[in-house]
Amino acid sequence: MHHAQRRLDDGIVRSVWLSLDELKATEHLHRSPIVLESVGDYLAGQRYDIGLIHADTSIYKVPQLTRPVPEEAGATLDDVLVQIH
Repeated sequence: MHHAQRRLDDGIVRSVWLSLDELKATEHLHRSPIVLESVGDYLAGQRYDIGLIHADTSIYKVPQLTRPVPEEAGATLDDVLVQIH
């Protein structure tokens, strides 16, 4: 379902409805080959129950840092990510 009032993800310019031929002709513009593969799977009759999709709640938790975040000027996100891992 398209929600016109929602902001698009970074890198998405707009959302449009395309015919299969239009979708194939614009494959070079797709963000991933999965776009066309998914449509092909659907048209071939491949269907899965939505109940198969699951996300563990841990993906919503912010990781705890092992050390304090550097406070000096110039600390970057990379400095912080190194401490997380």
